[in-house]
Amino acid sequence: MTFGNENTVKVSKQLKDDSSKHETDITREKIQWLEMVDSLHRGLVFIREQNAEILKRFNNFPTETKMNGQANKITSKNIPTGKGSKHHRPNKQSAYKDKDPFMFDLSKSNRCLRNTYPFRTDRKTHRLLQDIKWNQYETVQKSVLGKFTCEVQKCESQVEVERTVEDIRSDLVSAIDRKTSELEVSLGRSTTAKRRSCMDCVPQWKDNIVACLHDHKEKVMRDADEQLNKIKSIREQEIYLTPVTNRKTLFHGLGTNKDSAKKAAELFIILITKKIEDFVSALMAIEIQQEIIVFTFECQKSYVLKKIMQDIASGNFFDCVQYILNPNEFARTWLTKFTNTKIFHQKKCGKSFYAKIANKQIEDIFKIVGHCIKQLKSEEKLNLASWLDNFLKSIQNSERLPLSSADLAPLYSHYYEDACMTTFMLFINSRLANMENGIVQKFIEANENTVQGIDDSHKKIVDTLWGCTECCPFCHEPCFYTDQDHIKQGFSHRCIQHRPLGLYGFMDDHSHELVTENCNLLIQTSDKGYKFKTEESLRPCKDYKEEFCEWNIQLLTSNNESKYWNWFMCMRKEQLAQVYGGKDPNIPAEWINCTMNDAISSLDPVYICS
Repeated sequence: MTFGNENTVKVSKQLKDDSSKHETDITREKIQWLEMVDSLHRGLVFIREQNAEILKRFNNFPTETKMNGQANKITSKNIPTGKGSKHHRPNKQSAYKDKDPFMFDLSKSNRCLRNTYPFRTDRKTHRLLQDIKWNQYETVQKSVLGKFTCEVQKCESQVEVERTVEDIRSDLVSAIDRKTSELEVSLGRSTTAKRRSCMDCVPQWKDNIVACLHDHKEKVMRDADEQLNKIKSIREQEIYLTPVTNRKTLFHGLGTNKDSAKKAAELFIILITKKIEDFVSALMAIEIQQEIIVFTFECQKSYVLKKIMQDIASGNFFDCVQYILNPNEFARTWLTKFTNTKIFHQKKCGKSFYAKIANKQIEDIFKIVGHCIKQLKSEEKLNLASWLDNFLKSIQNSERLPLSSADLAPLYSHYYEDACMTTFMLFINSRLANMENGIVQKFIEANENTVQGIDDSHKKIVDTLWGCTECCPFCHEPCFYTDQDHIKQGFSHRCIQHRPLGLYGFMDDHSHELVTENCNLLIQTSDKGYKFKTEESLRPCKDYKEEFCEWNIQLLTSNNESKYWNWFMCMRKEQLAQVYGGKDPNIPAEWINCTMNDAISSLDPVYICS
C-alpha cells in the first residue's frame, strides 16, 4: 500500500525506476508503499496512484458527476449538532473591561469535558493555553487600537510622544508578565493530575507548555511594539507638519461670519466622519476574527473539522475529493468562504453581522461626540480655534476615539477665523444624526470586496483555527491540534478519527478494489509493513514511530470506529472508484445500514475540543 504526507505517492513497478528523483524533505517526499503479507495471500500488495494522475482523471469527469450530491442536501435543521456546531454569539464578556486591559475571561470556553473519548485528558489544558494565547492577542490589539492610541494622540511634542510610548510599553510588558506568571500557576494546578494519568512519558510536558506560553508572550510584545512604533511615527510626523504653534496664534476675537461658519462646520463633519469610519474599520478586523475564532469555533480546529465534514456530507463530490486529497488548501478556502458568508451575507433585519457590530461601535462613538459637543454649548463665545481645542481635549479624555490635533488641522485656517460660533454649533447639531446614519449605511453596504484588510483577517482566522498542517502519513487525515506549537509542548500529531485507506486511493493490486482497512488496525498487526522506494527491506507498521516519531496513532480493535467515514465510503463508493481508477470496495455489512444522520450524529461525542 502506498502512503505519504504530501502528493508524492508512486506504486506501480514500472514507476519504481523513477523513484531516485530528488526530494527536498526526506520524511515527507519519499515515495512509499505498503505491502500486506500473510500466510494465505503471500505477496498481496495494496497500491495507490499519484495525486496528479488522480486529479487528471477527476478533471475529465462530466460536470454532473463532480456535482453529484447537491440535490440530496439536507439543512442544518435536519442534522443533530453538538456544541461546536452552534452558530450564535453569546453575551460577550470582553477581555478588555473595567479599564483593566489585562482581565482574562476564560470561563466561557473552559467547559467541562466529557471523559468518554481518548485524548480528552490532555485537551482541557491544551485548550486553556489556546484561549490564553487568543486573549493576549485580542487584549493587546484592542488596547493599542483604543486607549493607547488615544494617549499618544494627546501628545503635542516629539519628546512627549517618545515618553508616552515608552511608558505604555513598560506598562504593557509588566501587565503581560504578571498575567503570564499567574497563568503558569494556574496551568500547574489544572494539569498535575492529567500529567500523572497520561503524560508520564513526557517528563518535561509542563515545562514545554510554559516555554511555549513565554514564546507567545514575546510574539505578542513584538506585534505590540510594531504597532506602537507605527503610531509613534505617525504622530511625530503629524506634529512636524502641523506644530502646535501654527494653530495657537491664528485667531483673535469673536467671529460673526455665518457663511464661514457653515463652511467650517461642513469641513468639521467631513473630518470627523472620515476619522470615525477609519477607526471603526480598524476595530472591525478584530471583531471579525473574534466572531469566527472565539464565538463560532471556540478556538477549536475540531469544530472546524466537524463543520467541514457536515458540509461535504451533503455537498458536491468535487469538494469531497478536494478535501480528502488536500485538506489544508481546502480548509483555507472553506474558512474564507464561511467567514465571508457569516460576516457579510447572512442578514437579519436587513443588516449583516458586519453592519450590526459596526453600528454598535458607531452608536457608542456618537454618544461621546454628542456629549462633548453638548458640553461646549455654553462656550459659543469662544472663537473656532479655542472651541476646537476644548472639543479635542474632551474627546481625547473619553479615550473612545483616537482624535489628534492633526486630524482637525484644516480647520485651523485663516479662512475660518471670523466664523460665527452660534451658527457653527447650530449647523453641527442639526447634522449629527445624518452623519451617524451616513456612516452606518456605508458599513451596511460593505462586503468582502470593499473592506480593506479583510485578507489579513482571513489569514489570522485560518492560522489560528486550522493550526497544525500535518496529515496522517497513511490516510491523510489532518492532525486535529489547533496550536502549531503542540509538538514543542510535548503533544504528538494525532487525528480524532482515521479514514478507511481506500478513501485516499489505496486499492488491492490484484483485484483493484478500494480497501476498507484503516490506520488504527494497520499499526497493531505484525504481518503488515511498509517500505520506502529506495529500500528493499520491509518495516513493520507497528513500528511506524521509528520513521514518524512525531505521530501517535490510536490503537483500535474495530474497523467501525469512524462511522462517518465508513458511511461516506459506502455512499460514494462508485464515484471514489472512478476517481482512483479502481473497483468498488467490498463494503462490510455493518456499514450499509448507516444513514447520513447517523454518520453526522456520530461526530458529536468525539469532535468536542482539541
